[in-house]
Amino acid sequence: MENKDKVSVLEQKLETQTAALEETKKQLGQALEECKHFENKFNTIQHDLGKRINKRAEKLEEINEQLTLELNERRMITESLQESEQQFRTLVDNIPGAIYRCKVDEEWTMEFLSDAIQEISGYSAFDFIENRERSYRSIIHHDDIEKYEKAILEGMDPLKSFFIEYRIFNAEGKTRWITEKGQCVYSVDGQPLWLDGAIFDESDRKFAEEALQKANEKLKRQATLDGLTQIGNRRKFDEYLDEEWRRMKREHGVLSLILCDIDYFKLYNDGYGHQAGDKCLQVVAQLIDSVFRRPADVVARYGGEEFAIILPNTDARGAVYMAELIKKEMLRVNIAHEYSKVSQSVTLSLGVSSVVPNHFISKEIFINKADKALYKAKENGRNKVVCCSDVDKITIKQKFQRQAPFLA
Repeated sequence: MENKDKVSVLEQKLETQTAALEETKKQLGQALEECKHFENKFNTIQHDLGKRINKRAEKLEEINEQLTLELNERRMITESLQESEQQFRTLVDNIPGAIYRCKVDEEWTMEFLSDAIQEISGYSAFDFIENRERSYRSIIHHDDIEKYEKAILEGMDPLKSFFIEYRIFNAEGKTRWITEKGQCVYSVDGQPLWLDGAIFDESDRKFAEEALQKANEKLKRQATLDGLTQIGNRRKFDEYLDEEWRRMKREHGVLSLILCDIDYFKLYNDGYGHQAGDKCLQVVAQLIDSVFRRPADVVARYGGEEFAIILPNTDARGAVYMAELIKKEMLRVNIAHEYSKVSQSVTLSLGVSSVVPNHFISKEIFINKADKALYKAKENGRNKVVCCSDVDKITIKQKFQRQAPFLA
């Protein structure tokens, strides 16, 4: 009985455990079903996620390709800009002048200025940009600033450019000649934005031109200067007489001529020697030249011991007065001439001619009248002044006397 009870207890336990196992199995089956469900759901999510990742990857790859293209394009643009900048700098460096861009303001403030300005002015470009150390205007010669600004303002017309020549003071305080060419740049609404231009150093050319001009003037003076007396020579006389003849003809002005001759100069030369004769010519020439103060009056050596004075806008009365003044000054100087037949000092005979140049009289006749007057001064005893009008009166009187001697 006791064993039967034990068996019965064991059977009950077995049934209980079997039921528990079945329940556990059922729960495991449910759990397994849930796991499969979640696995399927996970697989679905994983598939969707994969698709999304693939799409994102494709998009990223597309963006990456676009970025690569843009980077390549930017690299090409950068290289092109660098090449253009290098070409620009090479061009600027090879231009024999300074390239600039400046503001349209009171100081013409530089926004850009190439390094060539240092060779031109002695100052670095950095000093001028935004007026860090000085304005470019500050180194322009004070006598040229007004001309400089006027030329730029007149050249600011949209259809025009400006070109100006002026001076600057370089870093050493020396004057340099500059030529500048530029143009104003305007906005679409017609407002001036800035000036673009170039500055060139023309000092060597300008100084060479000035030296050449001085040399030419010197040669011209030498060509028209009498070497012995240092007054005008015959060439100067001919050129100036032609010039004043035409001018007086245009202006209907009076032109006078004085011809004067040293009395008995051959005897002076023979008696005192040629060196003394040359000295006498020099003194007489300078004395005559000192009498005339007006720039328009020209004294010239006409030939040998003969001198000529051209007097524009001077009538016969004024010319005779000046001739008498020369004669008096000659006596005052009192140059010894013991061989003279008229005085113990050097004297002059002078002939005067005056006329209003016109189409009916020539220069040759004008000179001839003065020459005749000089001849009459010598004929009448020398050391005299005779005017051509007096010669005409004498000639008429002599002619009349020959024709009617009984009236003389």
